[in-house]
Amino acid sequence: MTRLSSAGQLAIASVIAGISGLIVTWIVARISGPDAYAVFAVFWSALYLVIGCLAGVQQEVTRSVATSDHMPGASYASGWRFATGTSVAVVVIVAASLPLWAPSGLGSAYLPLALPLLLGVGVFVFMATVNGSLAGSDSWTGVAFIIGLDGLLRLGTVGLALLWTDDPVWLAWMVVAPLPVTLVVAGVLFHRSIRGSMALADRYRTLSWNVVRTMTASAGSAMLITGFPLLLAIVATDREQRALAPLILAITLTRAPLLMPLSAFQGFLVVQFAKKAAAQWRLVVTLAGVLAGIGAVGAVLAWWIGPGILKTLFGPAFALDGGVLASLVAAAGAISALYITGPAVLARGAHASYALGWIGAVVVALLSVNLSGDLTTRAVLALTLGPVSGVFIHLVCLLMIGRGRRNRVPKIGSLAALD
Repeated sequence: MTRLSSAGQLAIASVIAGISGLIVTWIVARISGPDAYAVFAVFWSALYLVIGCLAGVQQEVTRSVATSDHMPGASYASGWRFATGTSVAVVVIVAASLPLWAPSGLGSAYLPLALPLLLGVGVFVFMATVNGSLAGSDSWTGVAFIIGLDGLLRLGTVGLALLWTDDPVWLAWMVVAPLPVTLVVAGVLFHRSIRGSMALADRYRTLSWNVVRTMTASAGSAMLITGFPLLLAIVATDREQRALAPLILAITLTRAPLLMPLSAFQGFLVVQFAKKAAAQWRLVVTLAGVLAGIGAVGAVLAWWIGPGILKTLFGPAFALDGGVLASLVAAAGAISALYITGPAVLARGAHASYALGWIGAVVVALLSVNLSGDLTTRAVLALTLGPVSGVFIHLVCLLMIGRGRRNRVPKIGSLAALD
């Protein structure tokens, strides 16, 4: 039997983690009801918004370890010291800014939910550093193990907690509990690989600046994907709070079938676009056509049988109109298109253009969600117009690059430093 490739290991681990997250969503919504689920979903969104931004830590540690030559007598930054300093900084920043973006709908649960949030993001910095060091040293089995174990443990802890309580605060602690456990288990099983790869090629100041720049790009996608339920909770009026639970659940379920596989294969797509630069536009159009076909079929199915599925699996309180579900599936297709044009831009080395597309999508989404009208309409507009704007920016940048005008690709301020 041939050994599973690194890409295969990562793909399987990502699917396990994604499915585990969907099952958690299902059981929490089914057992706790719409009010408790809305609070839980907002906490989940806030946690993974920050974690999504912190993807820059893992990426830069990976690059630094991969480029380290480990020459005898050379001076290297310690990954553990870097993780400790970064973790403290992130916790302080999140704690200080939390009153500015915490939804008013959380009420008395604000402070109890803040504590597991701060613990979760603080521990994740160490996990991202360990993952980055393993990836930089080609220890992909360790990376896949961490991804898969974290998802399975979360399914187990939340599932066990639901046997005795549906309190969102308890469930929040169960969401973050797997992070330190996974970190310890990985440290025991892969201690040799981790110990041998914690010497970073950059100085602390250089590494920190690189992380800040990389996080700028990852923040855009995190806000539009994992952070969108939090955004909805922030802009929702008091009368719209009751509509949050079914809307957030529907958004999560309609995006997962497309975004889960696409997010797992972002690196693979970058490689394919890089290898087939001459046929890049053909590949973009082909993939976009496949997405459009899947989205069209999905929208029809969502309109036809979606309301019945929601009512059967989650109860009448989570039911939504078929037209809304079809619109959300179409919006998911728009977001998925960004997962195609993004790797195409990255394959050409245009990091600033990549970030600009995501940031443009976020800006348009923020403007759309703050328009007048009911919450559902604003959410659909934001999830559609935002990604379409990002795709347009990416396509314009690709067109300019293809015409030999790379130096004239639009850049905004410090984003130019990302290239």
